[in-house]
Formats: sequence, structure tokens, C-alpha cells
Amino acid sequence: MGKTLKVASQRVKRETGNCGGRKSIKEMNPTVVHVAKRLRRINPKTKRQRSYDKIAMDLFEMDFTNSQGGKFSKCVVMNTCKLNLNLPQDL
Repeated sequence: MGKTLKVASQRVKRETGNCGGRKSIKEMNPTVVHVAKRLRRINPKTKRQRSYDKIAMDLFEMDFTNSQGGKFSKCVVMNTCKLNLNLPQDL
């Protein structure tokens, strides 16, 4: 029985990239990642980026919350902005 589970786990990991564990924000709500990256871009007029804490507040105001219903922490936003995401351009 153990060998069957191990083989199945390896197959799923090879096909999807992960098996078991917690789902990432990218898997649960890819729109959050897209919006966070858009907010992090450099403003063409001021040549400045928003801080991760400001992005977390903006996401909370747009009704994007963590699993507890609160705002994302700045560390979560930082890791979210560093994710590679292949989304259609119409989002």
C-alpha cells in the first residue's frame, strides 16, 4: 500500500508541480497576484513604487482578504509579487 501511494504522489507532483500541503495564493486566487503586481509597478509620473504595506492596505480596500478575513501582511504581499504568473492579459 505504501509503494502505491508513493508512486501516485510522485506522478501527481510530476504532472502538477506539487502534491499535498497548503495551496498557495496563486492557486486559490490568481487575481490577487495580478492586482498586487499591477499595484507594485513603477508610476510613470513619479518614478516611484508603492510600498508593500500600502499595497496590502489597497488590497484590503478592494475586498481581498486573507483566510482570517484580515488584510495581507507586507511579507505575504512581497512574496506574492515575486511569483511567476502566466495569466491572460484581459484580467
